[in-house]
Amino acid sequence: MSQRLQNVLDLGVGVEAGDFSWDCLLQHALLLILKEKVARFNADPEIQDILKTLAHLSSASVNGLGSSFKYSEKTAAALKNHKFDLAPLRTQGFRYERLDQLTTEVLLGTR
Repeated sequence: MSQRLQNVLDLGVGVEAGDFSWDCLLQHALLLILKEKVARFNADPEIQDILKTLAHLSSASVNGLGSSFKYSEKTAAALKNHKFDLAPLRTQGFRYERLDQLTTEVLLGTR
């Protein structure tokens, strides 16, 4: 929200005064546009599938360390000494890149 519009709302001045009415209309229009884009994002089955897959992958643990572990010498050593199986990691694909592309398409209105 623009500072000018926030000042008007804080003072309780009507939005009809001066150019504040245009600020109000612009802010309202932007909110409606973003609301529609959020709805499209949430309704897109491909996006939701990617998000579910990424949530599942990020919940995996390494040597008992979950996704929300705190850094310490012990956790650093555990990660350093863990032998990752690279074959399955290589087959996971580029989900973040695809999610980025789909999100951009939703924001630009081309999806």
